[in-house]
Amino acid sequence: MLPGGLSGLDLAKRVHQVHPKVHVILTSGYSAELVGEWGADLDLKVLHKPYRQAELARIFHDALQSRLPGAGSGKGDEPA
Repeated sequence: MLPGGLSGLDLAKRVHQVHPKVHVILTSGYSAELVGEWGADLDLKVLHKPYRQAELARIFHDALQSRLPGAGSGKGDEPA
């Protein structure tokens, strides 16, 4: 819960409405099924608590890679 009673998911929805191309990473202690139901209409990346530093780094890497030109096409996925 954020100040003013806003949840992380509410904030993610607001960000998505204003900036639909922005990737949102949601961290949650709730079950994967529940979080998936909440954010089904959004392209959320979810990191479940507790998590390790390597998991945080991977999810950030994945979110940033998906923004690169050619992402998903096999071009630009790996450094030369």
